Amino acid sequence: MARFRFFCLCFFVFFSLNAYATDFDLELVLKGDKFFEKKSYFKAEIFYDAFLLENDSCEIRFKSALCRYYTKRYEEALDLFSEISKNCEDRFLNASTFFLSNIYLELKEPGLFLANISNLEKTASDPDLKKSILNEKIWFYLRFGKTGQAISEIKKSDETAKKYFKLNELEREIPLLDKKVKSPVLSGIYSIIPGGGYLYCSRYKDAFFAFSINSLLAASACEAFDNDLNLAGILLASLTFGFYSGNIYGGIRAANVENNIYREKVYEDLESRFRKKGSMDFKLNFKIDF
Repeated sequence: MARFRFFCLCFFVFFSLNAYATDFDLELVLKGDKFFEKKSYFKAEIFYDAFLLENDSCEIRFKSALCRYYTKRYEEALDLFSEISKNCEDRFLNASTFFLSNIYLELKEPGLFLANISNLEKTASDPDLKKSILNEKIWFYLRFGKTGQAISEIKKSDETAKKYFKLNELEREIPLLDKKVKSPVLSGIYSIIPGGGYLYCSRYKDAFFAFSINSLLAASACEAFDNDLNLAGILLASLTFGFYSGNIYGGIRAANVENNIYREKVYEDLESRFRKKGSMDFKLNFKIDF
């Protein structure tokens, strides 16, 4: 009888401790979710990581990785998403691969981004995920000036995706990205007169210095030859040719810089008006079993 009572006591203590641990773990997750919903990602991460000290959950690891992603700690997020994509079931694998692609882009690895997201596009079965992938590829091509490929991706989209991502409106404004505000050819022609290309691109200080330096060097070379200082004349003529060539190259480059600045402004405007921000547009039906 005594042994039976002792056994019941041990069972009761074990059950109570287990229930307490379960309640404590659940409380950690709930607090983490509360901060996550408020976008207090640093605080949410603390509770998720505390939960993961004693438990293993693909969902919580995924949310912890998201906290790092949204706070732009991309190297840390990269490690966590990579681990999830290797060890968790498909829904977390696909979601992690999706975010890994964006991390590669943030880390200035466009080749890895395109390879990763293209592979995901082939293997993903979730239609909403496929739409999100297509949208990411469209913005990738726009970001790197490949407007023809972006339009090609838009035409692949179904009507639901076009409506949700405002792709029809976006397509109408994409040609603005290819507009040239300054002609590199004209800028090079104007640079025949030193500083002319810079003047065409409204870079007045550069135009003044290019004209002054080239004029001074050319005058000095002529004066050296007039005074039979042939060696000095040859040296000054070489310097003049170098600065003159640099003036032409600089004028052409100035036009390209102006075009790039304009294009970047147009891209930022399109992104602010049309691009969907925030988390993925497909759903992950999270569920934790305690």
